[in-house]
Amino acid sequence: MSCIFCDAFIEDGQPTVVQLQKGCDAINALAQTLGLTFTVIPGQTVHTVCRRDFCRQKELRRFKNPDQNLSEEYGRF
Repeated sequence: MSCIFCDAFIEDGQPTVVQLQKGCDAINALAQTLGLTFTVIPGQTVHTVCRRDFCRQKELRRFKNPDQNLSEEYGRF
């Protein structure tokens, strides 16, 4: 199984989190806003850092500095 955000294996030793409905709703809404086509479902496991970086996109865009404090992988969103 791989992380929907980075495509790396979930079992790679990084901390993970299981998505709940509320988190899925927020991530899916943000993905749609960004024009991305993936969908996260409740019970899906993702890397904690990947989820954090993806969700911070909304906050960082409000301040007009999308590259601030994001890993290289997520600066592209």
